Amino acid sequence: MTNEKPVLLVLASTYPRWIGDSEPAFVHELNRRLAENFNIHVISPHAPGSKTFESFDAVNIHRFRYALQSFETLVQNGGILANLKKAKWKWLILPFFFLGMLIKTAKLLSHLKPQYIHVHWIIPQGLVMAFLSIFLKLPPMLLTSHGGDLFSLRGHIFIKLKAWVLSKFSLITVVSELMKEEAIKLGVPADKIQVIPMGVDFHHKFYPDFSMQRDVNEILFVGRLVEKKGVDLLIRVLPLVLEKMPCMSLTIAGYGPELNRLKSLTADLNIETKVNFMGAVTQDDLPYLYRRCGIFIAPFVEAKSGDQEGFPVSIVEAVACEAPLLTSRLPVLVDAFGILSSHLTCEVKDLNEFCDKIISRMKIQSDVAAARSLRDNFIDKLDWEVVANRYKSLLKNLGN
Repeated sequence: MTNEKPVLLVLASTYPRWIGDSEPAFVHELNRRLAENFNIHVISPHAPGSKTFESFDAVNIHRFRYALQSFETLVQNGGILANLKKAKWKWLILPFFFLGMLIKTAKLLSHLKPQYIHVHWIIPQGLVMAFLSIFLKLPPMLLTSHGGDLFSLRGHIFIKLKAWVLSKFSLITVVSELMKEEAIKLGVPADKIQVIPMGVDFHHKFYPDFSMQRDVNEILFVGRLVEKKGVDLLIRVLPLVLEKMPCMSLTIAGYGPELNRLKSLTADLNIETKVNFMGAVTQDDLPYLYRRCGIFIAPFVEAKSGDQEGFPVSIVEAVACEAPLLTSRLPVLVDAFGILSSHLTCEVKDLNEFCDKIISRMKIQSDVAAARSLRDNFIDKLDWEVVANRYKSLLKNLGN
């Protein structure tokens, strides 16, 4: 029987390499919810251990080859920009990455003849589609920017390039109001941009478990170990916290190019026994960490390249599990928490203020009502069903 659902072609660099992968899965989480209404085919990069084609959760995944398998490490464990920064030799395989994506996309466009295209990230995916639009008649295209692609690459040539790419799309979605302002600076008309953060499963995965008792001495961080996550500041503040609360410890769940530097930093500060580097953690294991911790801290900063978070999913996951929370004062986070921002954010680069805020937040972490109120506020906007329904509507009306 022929599948009569319209074909949606999706391009993304960060995507699960297999079922249960520890790589961020937000693009797949959206796709599997859209699969009820669309026949979805995803183009993403191949990686060691992954298949060139597979289908799971009713989503078809086509992975393009771009190097010998052992060298196909440009994306995972930190993202493309972070990997290029850490290993300069990877710039040599970047042209083959673009070429592999270009060839795979052209073939699937010809074979599948999609009715809609959804592209995640301006560069490289948006650039590939913008280039193909010069030579091919393409269906309506939606581009979603997640933060790093919009905020980083600030040189004059890159600014012009991003503006050109964005001009080729019918509609742009971004994950925060701050990003919308940034896109407008690139010449995108305001009425062509919609703000839709990525979602979190508040009902079936990330929810509080009141049978668990929190470890009041545990600080938790979850995320990729890259510069913009600010994990070095969290490690640097820990000795100050330990002076006042010697039982505290830090759990770091994540992997990335900063790992060895961060481990060296803990050794230099003589706090190795107080820091647990868990490595990459699967999505299924994350809720337990959020429910167990005494406080979840997201010390995000703006990287030297200008890269910063668009709207961090890990914060929403922590809120969904009603974990006590503290973040930095990045504008996107201040905007997200509104009048609560003074209670939940601090200047993490001021280690004394950072320390005092951690201690004060730990003392009031029993404020269950406040945590529940924050969760209720987020669920109406950020539950996956709400987010997916907005995208379903956008895609169906794309080009009208």
